[in-house]
Amino acid sequence: MVAHAVVWLGTKIPDYPMSLRVLFVGGFQKIGKSGHVGGQAFACTSLVESDWGKTINWHLLDTMAETNQKRSFLYRLKKAIQRFAEMYRVLRKGEVDQVLIFSSAGFSFVEKGLMARMAKRYHKPVMFAPRSGLILDSMENSKWMHNYVRNTISLVDRVICQGESWQEFYQNLAGGPDEKYVVIHNWISSDPYLANVPDLSIRQSRKEMKVLFLGWINQNKGIFDLLDAAEMVRDLPIQFVVGGNGTHFEEVLKQIKDRKLEGKVDMRNWITGTDKMDVLRECDAFVLPSYREGYPNAPLEAMASGLPVIVSAISSLPDLITDGVNGYLFEPGDAGKMASIFTELAQHPEKRLQVGKAGRERVLTNNSLENATTHLQRMFSDLTK
Repeated sequence: MVAHAVVWLGTKIPDYPMSLRVLFVGGFQKIGKSGHVGGQAFACTSLVESDWGKTINWHLLDTMAETNQKRSFLYRLKKAIQRFAEMYRVLRKGEVDQVLIFSSAGFSFVEKGLMARMAKRYHKPVMFAPRSGLILDSMENSKWMHNYVRNTISLVDRVICQGESWQEFYQNLAGGPDEKYVVIHNWISSDPYLANVPDLSIRQSRKEMKVLFLGWINQNKGIFDLLDAAEMVRDLPIQFVVGGNGTHFEEVLKQIKDRKLEGKVDMRNWITGTDKMDVLRECDAFVLPSYREGYPNAPLEAMASGLPVIVSAISSLPDLITDGVNGYLFEPGDAGKMASIFTELAQHPEKRLQVGKAGRERVLTNNSLENATTHLQRMFSDLTK
């Protein structure tokens, strides 16, 4: 029988025989201090808690941001220095065999890139998982950042790509053999959503269609485009439920009032736990009009719930969605196209059911935790040889 432990850095490693020792840099707070549930945190914690994860001796280094609101550079630097000190201690003592790093964009990527370099100095295999579409903005806005991303991708042993689009992007950026770039589609645990909405046909009899948005309330998520689309379908029996918070929350509330959309857009705060499961039953479609994404969780949760998803054709979303078959795609910023999809689905409830069923099947076969752990197990094994 294989022994297992999850070791938070700063604690003594048990002295009984252990399996493969992996330093895992990522987010492990299931609910952030601002009340949101991060996709990266779910990905990290679900791996650790999986059946496969229980065969690994994890050393967890939590780098999850407390909020997406602006924090001072000195505050972030202080936190980063503390994490580097912990990582240095573990590497210097030889307490890990491999290093797995999940990264966001901006400051997060700079920090994680330095961590990857530190691990390589100690001759540890590094698996690097960039998980934010905002990396593209960072690279476009800074030549230094462009070179830094390329060099980081070049030096690590494996790059975990969230879809075929990201695989092509990173390989074109940094080069290297095909086996270096491993596609692992983002994953969720589908069972809670299947149990929550076992019979999708309940949505066909509803006279009003409810469209759900879940995410940060900021311009990058396309929230103002959604308000434009809501205006275009003002006279149709469609209501929008918006769950989230962020930098533009108050501005969105103001625009709802100014546009006289109070009865059209139900603006809520973060929707989590049982409330989220309730709203996934309550709604009939899901929308995410983002300009940048990695491979977001919210559409996967909606698809597992049997909701037809309407998402912008960016990053890995076209790898997940076949337009008109298991969801709908539109170019970011195209509120008119969004509105036309809303209109079609409102007028054809049977189409909502058909596309929702196909989306659910897609997630079950493509985005399971079991698929992810199978790929990771193979990758860990390859790097152990």
